Amino acid sequence: MQASVKLDVIDLIGRRQYSGKITWLREYIQNAIDAGSSDFIEIDLKDSDFVITDHGKGMTEAELYSQAFSIGDSKKSQQEIGELGIGMYAGTGICDRMSMITKTKDSKEAIQADLDMVLYRDLIRQDPMPTFEYGITKILQTKKTEPPIEAKSFTIIRFENINREALAELGKENLIDFILKTVDIPISNDFPKKDQVTNFLKKDATEIQVFINYNGELMQTKKFNFPGIEFASDILKEELHSEDGRLIGKVWGAYNKEGESFPGSGIVVKRKGLTIGDESYLVSRFNSKPLPRFVGEIIVLDDKIEVNTSRDWFVSSPNLDDFVSKASKVLYKFYDVSNFDSSVGKRMVNLAQDMEKQEKMISEYDKKRNVGAKFKAEEKKEGDQDKLLKKATKAEDYMIKFTKGKIDKNDQYNKLKAELVKRALEDQKVNSIINSPSKPPVAKSKKNPWPKIVKTFIETNVIDTALAERIYEKKDAKDLTNNAFTFIEQKLKKLLGKGEQENIPWNDLLKEFKSNYKPPDLKGFDEERYMQAFNGIMNGMYTILRHSSGHSFMDDMNDQRTILEIMLIADFIVRWIDQWQPK
Repeated sequence: MQASVKLDVIDLIGRRQYSGKITWLREYIQNAIDAGSSDFIEIDLKDSDFVITDHGKGMTEAELYSQAFSIGDSKKSQQEIGELGIGMYAGTGICDRMSMITKTKDSKEAIQADLDMVLYRDLIRQDPMPTFEYGITKILQTKKTEPPIEAKSFTIIRFENINREALAELGKENLIDFILKTVDIPISNDFPKKDQVTNFLKKDATEIQVFINYNGELMQTKKFNFPGIEFASDILKEELHSEDGRLIGKVWGAYNKEGESFPGSGIVVKRKGLTIGDESYLVSRFNSKPLPRFVGEIIVLDDKIEVNTSRDWFVSSPNLDDFVSKASKVLYKFYDVSNFDSSVGKRMVNLAQDMEKQEKMISEYDKKRNVGAKFKAEEKKEGDQDKLLKKATKAEDYMIKFTKGKIDKNDQYNKLKAELVKRALEDQKVNSIINSPSKPPVAKSKKNPWPKIVKTFIETNVIDTALAERIYEKKDAKDLTNNAFTFIEQKLKKLLGKGEQENIPWNDLLKEFKSNYKPPDLKGFDEERYMQAFNGIMNGMYTILRHSSGHSFMDDMNDQRTILEIMLIADFIVRWIDQWQPK
């Protein structure tokens, strides 16, 4: 160790790199796995003391100094992740004292090493600051002791008086979540694809049991514990090989047939039993789309790919580039399945469910006579039905091609697509719609004759509610004219006490109305000119508001401007008639 290295190198490694982050725990779990603790790891938290116990190979006193508490002088092989020998200091910044008791199988006694972090902080405040070589002799003390547990070999690390910030990070839910996402713990028996995953990974997945004693509450963690989640019948899986034929990785994913994301979902990167990075790396490192409906892993098996010093990714190399490229292609296939389900399979089920909701809303709006909302709901339902029928046509076409072998039936991705499509087509709600004898043909795209402003008038009840109720279903000017005229005609009959079915010439009906009713006081406006305009409108001189039997319709009857004119004038007449008073 060079004398120029100052004692605060421990602070740089521990406090500044790991303080306030639960990721410091990752280093000690990694050390346990590297030490061959294939059985289990125990984690104990009591008040402000934190203890990690593993049954790995342990260390001798010489190894404690040469490996555990040296800087940058690790004797780990390339087969182990923690190559740089900084892991033992990872959590020193969170506690007042760190103690280690370790034993090898060849030794009857254990070795205890105590690292005094309170004294350490006093030393690094001195001027001049001590060197690491001198300071470590002051803060690190070792001694032989009786083994505290009955085991051939083990390592116990205790962090005493953890600071409040770190203790907050070690909340029960945070701790469990960290273990689930980070450590390669055994798969839960509740996971539907446990056997398929285990058979695919075989010896390439290093599982280790983690037991947690959280202030007296005992817990054992299991990964992929998703009771009630329904997955596709088979997992998607691929082995990755280098150009020279070496096995460099494995990728697998289980897809949720419900088409929904779920807690703990996503694809994570694994290396030697631990997660590298987090879920966001799927996008940032593999240029993939998010896969929230999948749960799975990317397993790095290439020994030529080394983990970087931050333990959050790998050292750049051609081998890493090759691995990422091959894994990215697999992830794209995963996304293609999810996207296909979103646009065809699950999409049909969602549309059918939306139509059912709209039907209930239509019924409620009808009871409340909310014409505008009813119009909007019916239009939404019709649109969803049209979309559903188009999706069903696409789905049925896919199934025909798949069944006839025009699509590779042996391809695992095509098989899953077919499974998802078949499931959607057999859905009760979807089936009732696409097999309905009264289903309309799939509509061809055409310009809707109703202008946006007209829809807005009806949907927001800007025009008279009763008038809207009469005309809102009509899609061309002729039908609209007839219905608007009939509505006004019946309104006048009702005011005059006539029956709806009485055959009264329009001019006679209008004459009788003006004989029995007088217009409202116009408060100084030119009443004569106002009535002249009213009479012109009612007699069809200035508008197409005329009964169809007495009107020759224009060629551009579906013109948006014409439809809007009918609505506005009809609404004006209806509202103004309501202001007339009996003479």
